[in-house]
Amino acid sequence: MTDNEIKKSLGCCINNKCSECPLKAMNCSKNVAMAYANDLINRQQADNERLKKLLEEADVNYNKCAKRFYKEAIKEFAKRLNKEAEEVVIDREGDFVFANDKFYESVADWCKETSNNLTKEMVGAYSNETQKETETGK
Repeated sequence: MTDNEIKKSLGCCINNKCSECPLKAMNCSKNVAMAYANDLINRQQADNERLKKLLEEADVNYNKCAKRFYKEAIKEFAKRLNKEAEEVVIDREGDFVFANDKFYESVADWCKETSNNLTKEMVGAYSNETQKETETGK
């Protein structure tokens, strides 16, 4: 029997409409309809559990991808920031000064070092958070 036929036969049993029941050709009793309904419920519960597991796996995979993307985005940002620091530094008046003398080279180096340290800190903190989530099962 199809799921719809099972639902219809159960409705017929509830409403005492045996003449409309898909099971009438089988000399049905309420026990037969109940057995089919029980089978339907069990199959749907199994399907729900299977879909729930798939959804949980998809959620975990999405979070892993998002975290990996986030870390890569931080690294890419730092790389671009370092490149900019090598090329140009802005002085106090807002004029662009090319990093070709020692003072501006040291400022550019400081910017790159700070950028690298912040990147390591952010990616490391994010990695630690990810590791804690993995350990706790989140």
